[in-house]
Amino acid sequence: GKPSEKILADYEIAQVQVVTRHGARSPYHSLPNQSNPHHFICQLHGEEAEVANRWPELFRVFHDESHEAVEPQPSLHLGTESDGVTCQPGGLLMEGVKQTRAIGTHLREAYGEFLADLTPSQVYARTETLPRVVLSSVSLLSGLLLGKAGNIKPAA
Repeated sequence: GKPSEKILADYEIAQVQVVTRHGARSPYHSLPNQSNPHHFICQLHGEEAEVANRWPELFRVFHDESHEAVEPQPSLHLGTESDGVTCQPGGLLMEGVKQTRAIGTHLREAYGEFLADLTPSQVYARTETLPRVVLSSVSLLSGLLLGKAGNIKPAA
């Protein structure tokens, strides 16, 4: 086996804490003297869209003080303009969703067997309410709980 497996055999992981920022986002401000500003696309597709659309099934939002579930669960807005595609300033890009999902997948692979039976109900995450931050958190957690592939399991 790997040397790390021999070292870890004598230890039990009780808790893992991860602190991260949101993924890649569109800029807040246009460049000065730019006659043709670039518009960024904030539209999800594929697995990322599926996770974003089903996130209330995967995770639950709780009140800070009462620790009771928020009902109904809030919807996830991607921070787009009225066309539903163009990013608002600071909106999370598809690349940012992929980046944070990859972090979650990497954590799952790094902790391997210790996370084999991890379910959404065993995870506690705190995040700001900004759409790019919530979606980054959901993407990271989906990578952590699902890895590269797998069925999306509803939260208990």
